[in-house]
Amino acid sequence: MALPDVVRIDARDDRGRTALLHHGWREIELLEIWRRSLAAPDMSGGRAECHIREAAPGDLPALADIAVASFDQDRLHVDVTVTTEEADAAKVEWVRRAFADWETEGLVACDPADRSTAIAFAFFKYHAGRVIVDLIAVDKEYRGKNIAQALVVAGAKLYPDASAIQAGTQRHNIPGRALYRSLGFQVAEVWRTFHKEAPA
Repeated sequence: MALPDVVRIDARDDRGRTALLHHGWREIELLEIWRRSLAAPDMSGGRAECHIREAAPGDLPALADIAVASFDQDRLHVDVTVTTEEADAAKVEWVRRAFADWETEGLVACDPADRSTAIAFAFFKYHAGRVIVDLIAVDKEYRGKNIAQALVVAGAKLYPDASAIQAGTQRHNIPGRALYRSLGFQVAEVWRTFHKEAPA
């Protein structure tokens, strides 16, 4: 099965929502865009027991495994017409594409005792003066140890000319929202995500 087509509109656009529903689109989620100024006091997520380094192509298998185990709140996993296997495969492809995208910077967190084994990752882009957290995931065994916070802080430092940093997460993703709130982000935008089966 092909993955569904996707469209997003401002969450306040009731007229657009009605039109999309009328034309067979299904509402899947509310996507929140969280943002904070980098001119504000330094971000601090607490002490994290990890070593952060640049992602390397050899990390891809471990990062794919982390993505499959971690990404369960995304729009594809929420869509009942998409199988778990299809959603997982899409996540692996997103990680592969992040490696191939020359505009994307990747960071990997490793256990300090074994700097060769990835336990978390984050990919970042720079657009219009903002650092964009494109993908982020932490192995389930290492959650709650400030590793995601450390990756976001390190990612912001990759772009010294940036004035702000932003990330998107689903409104139902409580851990994701808590991560950004802990770093001083605030919700700046809310978008409705719709899916429709791709034409054959």
